[in-house]
Amino acid sequence: MITSSVPNSYLALLPWRRLIAATAGLCLAGSALAMEPEDPQMRQVSFSVESAAKIDQDLIEASLYFETQRLEAADAAAEVNDKMAEALKLLEGRKGLEYSTLAYQTYPVYEKSEIEGWRVRQVLQVSGQDKTAVTDALSALQKTLSIQSLNFVVSRGARDETNAQLTKDVLDKFKQRAQLIATTMDAASYEITNIQINTQGSNQPEYPRAEMMMARDSSGGAGPALEAGKSEIVVSANATIELVFDGKRR
Repeated sequence: MITSSVPNSYLALLPWRRLIAATAGLCLAGSALAMEPEDPQMRQVSFSVESAAKIDQDLIEASLYFETQRLEAADAAAEVNDKMAEALKLLEGRKGLEYSTLAYQTYPVYEKSEIEGWRVRQVLQVSGQDKTAVTDALSALQKTLSIQSLNFVVSRGARDETNAQLTKDVLDKFKQRAQLIATTMDAASYEITNIQINTQGSNQPEYPRAEMMMARDSSGGAGPALEAGKSEIVVSANATIELVFDGKRR
């Protein structure tokens, strides 16, 4: 017969020891879970701000063309070349203007599936910020060419200057909004997680009424009446910040 040397009192305590060990293990596990950082996304706030301005369309862009049709392509091309050379000579020495030729086209004219002639067309583009200079130039050019389009747009310089000012304004608004959110949420501060700056604003040309484009006196000498409009430019910031509490993220 084998007898145990372990006291009965110790054997009685074994279930309690196991319970205490299990409870301690659960407590340690709970402490480990409590020490894990929470999801950073729970501390993030996303928002957007924007700033806008309307600016004058300070650049005038005009497109004029000459088109002719002849039996021979060479004859049509020669006439177009002569008319364009004449138009370019009229523009020589005029200040405040930029101009260039473009869109030279030659294509056949058909009659009952047979070539009956050739049509040649070329465009002259004239632009400037001086309304008087552009009007005078168009008045002279309309004696030779026809106006295809007349547009008002925002010049690159004016657009860049406005974009710079609006970007500064929108970043100031971002800082104010971010600080307001942090203060309201009782955060010590905030850190920028992401920020994107976007610029919107159509530079679509504004077209004068047809009667303005083609306005001229009986001698064909008067230029079109010009009146520019405005374009709106919008700069926005889409941002995400992470709140910091008591000097630590939590």
